[in-house]
Amino acid sequence: MARDLIFFLAKPGSNIFSNMLIFLYGRDTYRSKENLDKIVAEYHRKYSSGLNFHVFDFDEAKTQDFENSFKSYSFFDEKKLILVKNSFEDSAVKKTIDQYNLTQSKDIIVIFYEKFSEEELKKKDKELLDILLKHSRPQKEFKPLARPQLKKWIINYLGNFDLSIKPLALEMLSENGSDLISQSADIDKLIGFAKSQGMSQITEKEVNLMIFDSRNINIFELLDSISDKQKAKAMFMIESFLKKGGDPGYLFSMVAYQIRNLLIVKDLTSRPLAPGVAVKKSGLHPFVYKKAFSACKKIDRQSLINWHSKLLDWDLKVKKGLTDIESVLLNMPLTFS
Repeated sequence: MARDLIFFLAKPGSNIFSNMLIFLYGRDTYRSKENLDKIVAEYHRKYSSGLNFHVFDFDEAKTQDFENSFKSYSFFDEKKLILVKNSFEDSAVKKTIDQYNLTQSKDIIVIFYEKFSEEELKKKDKELLDILLKHSRPQKEFKPLARPQLKKWIINYLGNFDLSIKPLALEMLSENGSDLISQSADIDKLIGFAKSQGMSQITEKEVNLMIFDSRNINIFELLDSISDKQKAKAMFMIESFLKKGGDPGYLFSMVAYQIRNLLIVKDLTSRPLAPGVAVKKSGLHPFVYKKAFSACKKIDRQSLINWHSKLLDWDLKVKKGLTDIESVLLNMPLTFS
């Protein structure tokens, strides 16, 4: 995992604190926060007083407070490190950057930390984004990991604790989606269990025991209930999951992931392909392919396309703050049509 860290990407002998602006952003908040923590820790190692480190969150802070940190005296002849969060919520920030010449200052380092994608930040304040992209070094967008990279991340995470994982168990874990905060919490449970049992390898048995069984919901059973028009059963499963403290984001991502799988399998089964070739082309584990193959027989292709489109629309509304995932789950049509 160390190769992901900006601090370790610096060339030997280089000094990350010779840069004036640092820009970390993106939807993968686990890795962006990991980078941020490394940079801040290195700053405290280099400048030990801690008196010249300031944090401003523009969900709460005012522009004047931000400006005052530049004006204040720097103790012990140390460089100042100013961490700025949610800066795109205040239109005056870009003026402050220009007014105090922050792109050229030799005594002040400013880290801009955002939890949104580049496209989302562009909509918030394109001018500020352009300034940060032009003048920040280092800068990095942390995008959610694609499935292959996610699997490598899981393997590396477990490897740090001298644990390996069987292919099917890895497939099951990677189905949980690319939210690394949720993934790390799940994997920590597996690590704790494996260490307590003196195990060196995680299998599908442990994944089922420690993660899926604890969530007590079967995505394929839920989709079967929807395809069989058993709305009451489907709603009962969703409500029970949420009442037991299940993560609505996890459930939504699993439904979206399985609908996507059903579309892939539906398309492949419509072609004159041998079963083994179809499985290989799908990119899915044979176990997952088999489950999707059985489920998609009940659902026509257009219904799956319609559902996929609805899921994208719901996801967009959640990201825009027009609704929340729990409300989406409780108000889904629960029918394929």
